[in-house]
Amino acid sequence: MHGEDNCRCPLDGWHALGLMSGTSLDGLDVASVRFFQDQKTRAWSFALKSFSTLAYPDVLRDQLWSAINASAEDLMRLDHDWAHWAGQEVLRWMKDSEISVPHVVGSHGHTIFHRPSEGWTCQIGHGAVLHAILKAPVVHD
Repeated sequence: MHGEDNCRCPLDGWHALGLMSGTSLDGLDVASVRFFQDQKTRAWSFALKSFSTLAYPDVLRDQLWSAINASAEDLMRLDHDWAHWAGQEVLRWMKDSEISVPHVVGSHGHTIFHRPSEGWTCQIGHGAVLHAILKAPVVHD
């Protein structure tokens, strides 16, 4: 990989959070993972530290359920609102689980439209909102 030598893993590993929510509407799946790189072989390994599903409040679940018929403006508002809710709930989960601020957050967001046969999908979950709340770089779709 180009630039591989510039990516040095800290001795205590890279701490990452993963966020995922699909069309089931059961909630937001979160995971805290630490990635390690062997200093001699450069091989990567990981350890799952903590995980949970953060249940959606009824109002948000209803908004997500009806999002498929939302106007563009309402969908953009939900994009922001979902990210704000997710950021706050992840912060609460981190505090309760004694999880430190990660090096990076990977967020799949919440799937609104899923059309793999047509080659497209749409997720909401504004990355900049998550970044502002979680105080960590966010990789998002």
